Amino acid sequence: MTQDQPTVMVQFRYEGEPPDPVEVAKRFSIPEEAIDADFGVIVTDEVEQLCTILVPIDIAETINEQLGRDMPEGSPDEGSFSNPRIAPFGPPED
Repeated sequence: MTQDQPTVMVQFRYEGEPPDPVEVAKRFSIPEEAIDADFGVIVTDEVEQLCTILVPIDIAETINEQLGRDMPEGSPDEGSFSNPRIAPFGPPED
């Protein structure tokens, strides 16, 4: 993944132990290198078995299509979420 590609966070459910990037890539049939290595796979809710990855927008669309097929009625917990840049507001203080 290159630094200039816009990215989004994608959250999805897992079964059993939290997956690693290799397992996520296999599950969604995406290249492993599409998953941001610095971000990794983050468990966001152990009880609901949700985890999140950071991927380019086109990869997120592929994953979202698969999530839609897995859960016909949809799930508000799964899918893409924005990844806004966080920066200071206003001029630097001395």
